[in-house]
Amino acid sequence: MGDLWHQGGVSLRGEQSVSRLVRQHLINILREEPPLGGPHALIACVPGDFHEIAPLTAAVLLRGLGWHSIYLGPNVAFEMLEMALRRKQTQLILLSCNLEPEEKILRSWLRKITRLLQPSCAVMAGGPGFKPYASLLRTHNIAYFTQVHDVKTLQQRTGMAESARAFHPSSFISWQS
Repeated sequence: MGDLWHQGGVSLRGEQSVSRLVRQHLINILREEPPLGGPHALIACVPGDFHEIAPLTAAVLLRGLGWHSIYLGPNVAFEMLEMALRRKQTQLILLSCNLEPEEKILRSWLRKITRLLQPSCAVMAGGPGFKPYASLLRTHNIAYFTQVHDVKTLQQRTGMAESARAFHPSSFISWQS
């Protein structure tokens, strides 16, 4: 919808109305009971990012793959992610970034991710804002993904379906192109 709005194919009001409906539908799906025994994933938008449709969709799709996915929301501080990580036995954090941050800001995020979140769990990053930094992310043991299918592939290659403990950040760096 956002692309249609940028191209002038739909009004701002129309884009916001449809986005609200889609967002609410995805949230309602996530309110259903999560699968028992599946690995835990936290999904969040990085600080300053309010684009929720893609990360909500990822959370719903991960549920379909047997994950206990928890969507934390837009504009989530890394300290909040750390608190959630400590409360849940999380194997994966998915970060979403729609708009490209300045490199200085990204490097600040990487320091926080490295200090607060790793090596407690794996971190993957998705969204067009992270795309220009995919190789930099890899140097910090953060996989850049473009679709939830990448997580499924990762899950199969690391044996996570059998054992959530087998999932470690270093497991997925080698399979990325």
